[in-house]
Amino acid sequence: MQNSNDVLISFGERLVVEIKQAIANKNLTGHGASVATGNLLNSIRYEVRENELLILGNSYIEYLEYGRRGTVNGNDGGKTVKERIREWIDVKGITPDDGISKDSLAFLIARKIHEEGTLIYRKNQGESSGLLDDAINDELINDMEYALIYAFSTAVKSEILKKVPTAMLTKTQAA
Repeated sequence: MQNSNDVLISFGERLVVEIKQAIANKNLTGHGASVATGNLLNSIRYEVRENELLILGNSYIEYLEYGRRGTVNGNDGGKTVKERIREWIDVKGITPDDGISKDSLAFLIARKIHEEGTLIYRKNQGESSGLLDDAINDELINDMEYALIYAFSTAVKSEILKKVPTAMLTKTQAA
């Protein structure tokens, strides 16, 4: 008999697989899948706490889901957008055209992001890119809801039956 945490574990495993597949395969920008280093993929995991399912991963998944709007304030003390873009250029093996350096390309991309936001943001006007829609969909939610209701009702029934005296059960079953 599955309890509610068993159901949540099962759905957590399913969601992690689905989310990783979406990240690895969805073409959000028109320039291929959004995987560079694999760090985001490797960060996706789940935790089950008492009757609670948490899906966890690197915070920058938000930028694949909604994009990043133009810059309003400076950075938070971490790497600059230009530095992150420069690393991404290296990881992707991009060689700039027209004889410009990788640093110059990173600067130009970062400037465009600062001015107008990322391509995902501009393309979807700050709305969801749909990255997680295939994984977290109505069918999955309904399946989880029914499985949790069944686990809960089975647990309640079991607890009730534990409280009913054996003699009473025998009379009820004989009738």
